[in-house]
Amino acid sequence: MAPITHLPNELLNAIFADLEPRSLLALALTCKRLHEPARAQFLENVVLSWKMNTNAVLARFVRHNAGNGLVKSIRLQPQVGLLQGFMIGMQHASHHIDVLCSCLGSLPQLATFSINIDGHADRRCILPAFAISRIINALPPSVINLELDTEGLDGIWEDRPTRTSTPHLCHDISKLLLQLHTLRLRISCMCTDIFRALQAQGTHQPTSTLRLASIKLEHDPENRMGHPGCVCDCQMQKTLMSQGYLVPNKLFRHALPLRSAGAFPHLSRFIILSQALGQDFIRVRDVATHTMTEYPVKRRNRGWGGEYVVRGHDNEEYFGSARDIETAIMHEVHWSEASNGSRLPPSRPIKNVEPRLLTSLLKSTAEFRKAQDENCPGARLRTEFGIDVIRAAPHEHFTNKQKVIVNRET
Repeated sequence: MAPITHLPNELLNAIFADLEPRSLLALALTCKRLHEPARAQFLENVVLSWKMNTNAVLARFVRHNAGNGLVKSIRLQPQVGLLQGFMIGMQHASHHIDVLCSCLGSLPQLATFSINIDGHADRRCILPAFAISRIINALPPSVINLELDTEGLDGIWEDRPTRTSTPHLCHDISKLLLQLHTLRLRISCMCTDIFRALQAQGTHQPTSTLRLASIKLEHDPENRMGHPGCVCDCQMQKTLMSQGYLVPNKLFRHALPLRSAGAFPHLSRFIILSQALGQDFIRVRDVATHTMTEYPVKRRNRGWGGEYVVRGHDNEEYFGSARDIETAIMHEVHWSEASNGSRLPPSRPIKNVEPRLLTSLLKSTAEFRKAQDENCPGARLRTEFGIDVIRAAPHEHFTNKQKVIVNRET
């Protein structure tokens, strides 16, 4: 059998793709033959842990990789210590921003950039808008995939832009719409200025290369504790009585005329996901198809755990966690995560005219009931505290009127 050093680079790349970053670095030091392919694989999809430490991964990366043409994807992962430093106003927390921005702007092949906190922070953390704005403005023209998920812990909602000199993240994202192919957003504050760069100027209509986009207008409830549960509107001032939440239809109605005017000639999906507070449905608005779909959803019985039940287009009921249901609804625009933690933009082909629930990602309640009936047909009789109790099979969660509703907007 030939040694691994005799394999072509194409096979080595396929093998190395399954290795963790630490293993790739060790492999690059074994011999001269494996150094370059292992190093190229390591740098292709980079995960940068952002800490205040001058010897942290991010600090070492920016020192040695300015102008590196091997870097194609970066996930910036702010750590709790850094975010807490921003929260209390430590100047040292901002020390890496200048060198990071300089390095990002010098990467000629960088195509995918992600800031994703992914549940590693709490209410004592903040990633300030000025830091995000500077990083977004530093991205090179080669970036075509952008994910910005701060879980609402960015503080924009507390300090909304009030002057032209104040950094406005919506304006910065709007500039990138002209070059992006894929976009995913979940930030604390947003407004219709996100489409500012696509507004017609006289007879000229700017166009975007955007193909797939998603905006989530709610945040996970676990870490709220003082932070708003929904995305706020930058154009509305916060009052004692109201946080000034962004009305989903406002964003949707602003994007539809742009779509009709030809601002999104390549668009396949542009999903705006929202769940009205206190309402038993999830609304999925798709700018690409001018449709709004309502999915009935309810929390399962207390004894069933922290899961939810959703009704699909086939009128069957499916259950899973909140994240499972979100993925099943937004599967066409869903960003996945590689084994090394890097974020991968969606690549699933668009098959349906309008967005549809991918039921294969969820558990069917019909199968649950069938399995239960096979084990205990019909009602069950058992003794509790010496009393015979008849417990019927699980009841339906939705009435016959609660079905998936698809409305086509004009």
